[in-house]
Amino acid sequence: MPDLFGIFQPKGLSPDNISGFDNLQARLEAPLATRASIVSLPNARLGVLPAHSRDLAYCTPTCTPAGGELQQASAWIGEAARHTSTSTSQASHSAASESLPQDPSGIKAPSAGCLIKSDGQQCLLFSDPYGHHPVYYFSDSQRLIFSTKFSPLLAAHFFHWDIDSDALLDFISFEQVLGDRTFARQVRCLPPGAVLSFDPHGLHLKQHHQPFRYEPDSTLSLDDVADKMAEELRASVQENTKHNSKVTLPLSGGLDSRALLGALLETGKPIASYTFGNSDQCPDVHYAKELARQTGIPHQTIDVDGSYLLKWLDYGVHVTGGMMSCNHYHITSLLDSLGTDSEVVLDGLGGDAFTGGHLAWKMALTRKPQIAMEALVAKRATGWHLPDRRSRLFTSDFLANSDYESHAALQSHFDGLGHSPPWVGCHRFDLEERQRRFIQMGPHLLRPRVEVRAPFYAPGLLDFLQRVPLKYLLEQRAYIHMQATHFPSLARIPDAARGLPLSTPQSLRFGKRVADFALRKVSGVLGTAYGSANQSPTDYPNWYRTDLRELVAQVLVEESEVIADIFDRQMLLEIVQEHQDGVSDHSGLIGCILTFANWRKSVR
Repeated sequence: MPDLFGIFQPKGLSPDNISGFDNLQARLEAPLATRASIVSLPNARLGVLPAHSRDLAYCTPTCTPAGGELQQASAWIGEAARHTSTSTSQASHSAASESLPQDPSGIKAPSAGCLIKSDGQQCLLFSDPYGHHPVYYFSDSQRLIFSTKFSPLLAAHFFHWDIDSDALLDFISFEQVLGDRTFARQVRCLPPGAVLSFDPHGLHLKQHHQPFRYEPDSTLSLDDVADKMAEELRASVQENTKHNSKVTLPLSGGLDSRALLGALLETGKPIASYTFGNSDQCPDVHYAKELARQTGIPHQTIDVDGSYLLKWLDYGVHVTGGMMSCNHYHITSLLDSLGTDSEVVLDGLGGDAFTGGHLAWKMALTRKPQIAMEALVAKRATGWHLPDRRSRLFTSDFLANSDYESHAALQSHFDGLGHSPPWVGCHRFDLEERQRRFIQMGPHLLRPRVEVRAPFYAPGLLDFLQRVPLKYLLEQRAYIHMQATHFPSLARIPDAARGLPLSTPQSLRFGKRVADFALRKVSGVLGTAYGSANQSPTDYPNWYRTDLRELVAQVLVEESEVIADIFDRQMLLEIVQEHQDGVSDHSGLIGCILTFANWRKSVR
């Protein structure tokens, strides 16, 4: 993943700001041991930093025609650089004859860019339509400072900052920071599809793309939806692999990677597949092996245990800025297995959400936004969003000026729905918040080492999926029908969620879901564990008691002074002890606090 960073001060850069930029550059370069390309102007410094040879990045001081005006300087990274590069493998270059992107809304994700106007009085920052390449920025009346890495921006000592309490409370509740907030009150994340303008008159933010607009088409039949979905997915996979001769696919027993596999097989490209898991008792491993065997593609199982985090925690916090719980970092285990010839990794993120996999019946059937939000909190938040528990976890000084409510953090996704039903707000939250952050903080953990693409985020596919009626989204009816119709050989293999082939009639699959739910409830009452053994490739509850026990004790107990101004030490001791004794499962909370404490140390 290339980095974009810079500082702009219309009246001219001060020595302190130049020193701060040099510090930021050094902190970005150090982990990768590579050098950035820099443009130096009297009132600005711009930089792009490729992480590997396939990164797309462009940085030049050349005045270039763009939209009828001359741009004094520009820097672009990610897919945006394809618009300016004649060679997709070229990491950094300058050419006066090349033109800058004319329409920001047409820039593919992940991308980000910066333009400085020829008069030197205006700086523009661009984000891609889905906000997959994060850009963090700080501004005051004098300057705009930005970076695609969060922690180095703070550690460069450009400005004073303090903790944003609402952002941290979001993090503890949802395992991620929501909206454009960051852990620093003075720093924001550029929203998806946005253009930020800074000039002597101040800061202005404008949307050039609205990523989610649900406009169902009631005339579509089930076959119409399945056929169009397959057509767009095939086109996206073709587009995302056209420059690559070998493709790596993280393969699970679920639907998304299976759909990508079906489309990939039609390209005829060599495929290497990997699955996270420790034994065939893990459904993902069992069914992924069967998919690989029947399609004849190479397959490797990656054993994941808690010790991986000892190696990758600092790296993960650097890439994500600590704003996604380390309980989601296990994708870094793939980095130890990828060969040097791996050209592109295809990731299925987004597929489940866009096709209705995250919609609960309670969300879909309610007519009241408040009930829909309650269902969303129940599904997406940890137990620590409750006010009585929160008051015990945090210090009184930290909570003194906070009136945080987890429901309020969701409100923006329910505003402006008009005549749309409340479930659309739930859908918007999953697409605009949860999936966006998983993309930013999931594939981005791989991007410093290898090119990663998410084919479900293709404009044609997304635009169509936002026209699919609710009845085809519930239980992913259309998505499953697409796979059964267009990839029938793969559909005959059971999936990890139901243990039934995708070609099984939908009524039977739903009946199996109801039966599984009932059996889990009964087993809970009886104190047994129906279907829970080795179901997931990760086991953080157990890892925090075994492989990561010493790490938890070190960070949350022995070195807790790093977060002593925020978290109550006695409560931390109780949480750790309860978890280690098996009294309660606090793995979600421990992962969040462990991540935050590590981040806090990294910026001091």
